[in-house]
Amino acid sequence: MAYGKTGKLAVELSVIGLMLGTSMAFFAVINELGANLVQVVSGSSATPWQRALLLVMITTLGVLPLSLQRNMSNSMLWLLISLIFYTPFVFMLLARCLDTVSSGRLATPQIRLWHWSGITTCLPIFGSMFICQPQVLPMYFSLKERSVERMELAFKQAITISCTFYTIVGLCGYIPLPQTVPGNILATLPSTTAIDYVRLMFLFSMVMSFPLVVLPCRQAINTLLFEQQREDGTFSVSGDMPRQRHVIVTVLVVFSTMTVGALVQDGMITDVSPSKIYNQFTLQYVLCRFC
Repeated sequence: MAYGKTGKLAVELSVIGLMLGTSMAFFAVINELGANLVQVVSGSSATPWQRALLLVMITTLGVLPLSLQRNMSNSMLWLLISLIFYTPFVFMLLARCLDTVSSGRLATPQIRLWHWSGITTCLPIFGSMFICQPQVLPMYFSLKERSVERMELAFKQAITISCTFYTIVGLCGYIPLPQTVPGNILATLPSTTAIDYVRLMFLFSMVMSFPLVVLPCRQAINTLLFEQQREDGTFSVSGDMPRQRHVIVTVLVVFSTMTVGALVQDGMITDVSPSKIYNQFTLQYVLCRFC
C-alpha cells in the first residue's frame, strides 16, 4: 500500500535474493564441517562423492523436515538448542585469543584496524544481520499474544546479545591470525576432541536454524507468484499457503541452494556471514517466545 506494485516487487526480490544467498552460505559451511567430521572419523580426507553424499543425507534427514514445518512455534525447542550449541564456539574463540595475548605470541605490528577494500564485503553483512526485516512478520504471527511492545523488547535484547557475540567472534577470530584469517574460522583450529565436538555442535545449530531462512523466502515467493491482492489492497503476510504448494516451494528452495552450496569452493566460504545471520534470527525468535 505504501509503495505500490513496484515497491512490492522490489521487496519480494530482495527478500528472496537475501534468503537464497544465506541458504547457499549455510550449505557451503555445512559441507565443509561435514567433510571435517568425515576426516576425524575415518582418518582420511573425504572424497568429493563422500562430501556430496553426506550433504544430501543431512539435507534430506535434517534440513528438509525442519524447513517443511508450517508453524515456527514447532521449532522452538530446536532453535533454543541451536543457541546453546553456538555458545561453546564463542567461548572457545575467546579462550584461544586470551591464550595468544597472555603467551606473548600476539603479532601487534600486523594488526590493522581498518581495511578500505573490505567495505563492500562487510557493509552488506552488517546490514543484513542487524536489520532482519524478513523475520519480523513471521515472528509476529507466531506469537500467541501479539503486541508491538513484546516484539520491540525481544528485538532490543536480541540485538544486544548478538552484537556482543559478534564482537567476540570478530576480534578473537582476527587477533590470533591477523594475516591469514580464512573464511571459515573453525578451519584454523587444531583437531582435538573438544574442538571436534564444537564443530559438530556448530553443524547441528546451523541445520536446526534453517527454518528461519526458508520461511521468509517461501512467503516472498508465494506473494510474488501466487497470492492475489485483497480488496483492501493488501496481501497476506502470515505465510499460509496450500500444503502442496508449501511442500513444492520448500523442496525447490532447499535442494537448489544445497546444489549451489555444494559447488562452492572452500576458499569462497565466508563463515562469518551465515553464522551471524542465523544467530541474530534465532535469538530474536526465541526471545519473542519468552518475553
